[in-house]
Amino acid sequence: MKKLFGGLVVFLLLISFSSGSKADIGDIFIQVDFTQEGDDNDSCSILQITHGGSLSEFISNDQILAVTGLSVSDCSDTGLTTGQGGLVYFSKDTSNNILVARPNGDLSTFVSDTVVNMLVPLTVDWDNGMDINPVTGSLVAADEDNEVIFEFPTNVSTPITNPNLIKILADKADFEALVTNVDLEGGIAIDDQGNIYIANDDNSNDVDSVIFKLNSAGDLSILCTQAELQAATGTDSIDLDVGMAISNKI
Repeated sequence: MKKLFGGLVVFLLLISFSSGSKADIGDIFIQVDFTQEGDDNDSCSILQITHGGSLSEFISNDQILAVTGLSVSDCSDTGLTTGQGGLVYFSKDTSNNILVARPNGDLSTFVSDTVVNMLVPLTVDWDNGMDINPVTGSLVAADEDNEVIFEFPTNVSTPITNPNLIKILADKADFEALVTNVDLEGGIAIDDQGNIYIANDDNSNDVDSVIFKLNSAGDLSILCTQAELQAATGTDSIDLDVGMAISNKI
């Protein structure tokens, strides 16, 4: 066995862009974290399943190491999403950089944690929350350590080096105006009106596990309270360190 998979699938994503490239319409991308035989270090890759059912490696661990310049690649607690032109965005847990892969398999840095860190007091930590705003085309990501929702333009040259191009859509103070304990370790999802839905994973204190709604005007509110989530699931214990998605069915 060449590889021993130590992590589970993070996200399955359908993408839409023109055919004739390495990736195609309807392909599924899977972010995996694993260890290789004889090596205890974490590794990471992006797998691809075509709509015909063929499985292959889209982005290799060696590619990720080459782009980051690190000796270890960890994708055990990270996000993945796709954007216009078939671009695949994903984060790394070791460096907390956000990388971007093109349909032909080329990989590069979208934005480094060093640049984003200029805007916040603590080193950023990307977890499950990452999505593309279908209205603006921008990349939205949740930073779990600073409890911030960031917005990155996708129509600029990358890697993004100017922190002024990055927007903070909501910060810790905004969330603390609604709840006591903030932990943006869960997923986010964005609807076709540009409203952002954010999971607050208060599993440690178990009093503020809620779903926030950040509307396109920038107003933050609680969409689902912990009591409502408990009533719906029939349990007192709610863990929102999970993904979220918007249905595209009419």
